[in-house]
Amino acid sequence: MLHTVAMQWKLLLGFFLGAWLGAAPPVLFLSFDGLAARSFTSRTMPKMWKLAQEGRHGEGLPPFPSTTFNGHATLATGCWPEHHGIVANSFVDPENGFVGHTSDARWLQREPLWVAATRSGMKAAVYQWPCATGPWEEIQPWRLEPYHSGHPDGDAMGFSEKALNDGADLVMAYLSGLDEEGHHHGPDSPKAIQKLRKMDDEIAPWLERMLAEHIGLRIVLAADHGMATMQARIHLPSLLKGCFTRIIAHGGSA
Repeated sequence: MLHTVAMQWKLLLGFFLGAWLGAAPPVLFLSFDGLAARSFTSRTMPKMWKLAQEGRHGEGLPPFPSTTFNGHATLATGCWPEHHGIVANSFVDPENGFVGHTSDARWLQREPLWVAATRSGMKAAVYQWPCATGPWEEIQPWRLEPYHSGHPDGDAMGFSEKALNDGADLVMAYLSGLDEEGHHHGPDSPKAIQKLRKMDDEIAPWLERMLAEHIGLRIVLAADHGMATMQARIHLPSLLKGCFTRIIAHGGSA
């Protein structure tokens, strides 16, 4: 059964995953960086769209700001940034100063899903999920690949498949999604459309195979944030010329 929720959201963790994790079939939770709900259609990703019709799909409400690290923390904890503590990709901590790219799990102020699963005696495998590097309150998942940008999606698929074959109850994996193409060329650009079709051709057959090999497998497809085409570019250092500044955030929320 395939469940899709594109864009970031209130994930309804308590309802969906709470029920699934209590049952025997494993859960495969995939996050596609920057893949907005409006980019996931029968035209752009027909194979995965067809699979999605066998489950549930919808659009969620994103956290603010809608960026990668706090979006993934929201997906993992079910909390808004003001509760889980990851308020942007980078931020200033009162005690530690500037914190850039908050991949370290210790910054989370609420329990993430992989820790909840581990506490329950389940095998949780986490692949490069932002905010999942290292232990959280001395608890680390059964299998963990720390976050590093630039890895091909095939690595995430290989990690996930091996974890499922080895008996994982929960697999959470980060995929590149539309992030690079959307930021550099725009979410509706030919480059972005090409990437969507490439993901569709590579991932949909793999998902079908996973469903066939792991009876009852529950799949969640999610995204940390979406994108919108910008009509104007604002260069903050130029705008604030003459003022002492330090750029901490970037994007539309800066």
